[in-house]
Amino acid sequence: MKHVAKAPPAAPATPATAEAWDTPAAVEILPADAATPPPPADPALLHALLAQIGQDITNAEVGRFYALRAGIGLIVTREYIPHGEWGGAIAAAFPHRHPRTIRRYLKSARGFLEDRALMAAEVWPHIASIAPEQIAAAQHQQQRLLAEGSTVAAGETLQQAAPELPAEVLMMLEHLAPKEPEPAGTESKSLTAKEKRELAITTWERLGTRVTTEAVMRKSWLLLDLDQQEQLAAALRTAADEIQRALRKAYAKANL
Repeated sequence: MKHVAKAPPAAPATPATAEAWDTPAAVEILPADAATPPPPADPALLHALLAQIGQDITNAEVGRFYALRAGIGLIVTREYIPHGEWGGAIAAAFPHRHPRTIRRYLKSARGFLEDRALMAAEVWPHIASIAPEQIAAAQHQQQRLLAEGSTVAAGETLQQAAPELPAEVLMMLEHLAPKEPEPAGTESKSLTAKEKRELAITTWERLGTRVTTEAVMRKSWLLLDLDQQEQLAAALRTAADEIQRALRKAYAKANL
């Protein structure tokens, strides 16, 4: 086998962890008939790439754009890490992230790239430097246009809202845009498990976007009196605590 220089030194992951990250469920961007693995990369470039991915994974808790960008970045890392070492390198770079979470980001990124017929390495330079403030401002402006009765398509509304953003970023936001509300009466019929899940996804995506906009961008809660602010904070804490408890149980069960 042809010897390839290794990527930047990293603490090796345990075999089980490396296998978990590098399962077939993860995205494989190398051609099936690739004769040689990717060449060794500049350590500084790989370090910067992993740092950006780490930030996006953290921000993914408040915005799906960052989860999608993290997935695209993870795909790009395969071009920087010697073939066969990707799983261990990613496990060492993000030791506190469950392999299932990483695979979910990869799957989401692959769906977007395939839907738009794009290559991760070509998209990354256009999206890597976009700041959270730019994304929040674009989403806020789009919501304002829609609230004012804009009748153009969602993608065109985004272009109106943020013409300065790269086309690749606008495509990502359009791809992540919540679907239109279900027609009236949908809730009254008996829904299948799949339909219930899709309805829940749509409902919570819209709610999450609205809460983020009101709390972070508009800060409309400042218009409330102190008692109302306390009630709102308590309600949000209750909801967050309930979700966190369910997540802890799910992760504990998965790790058994």
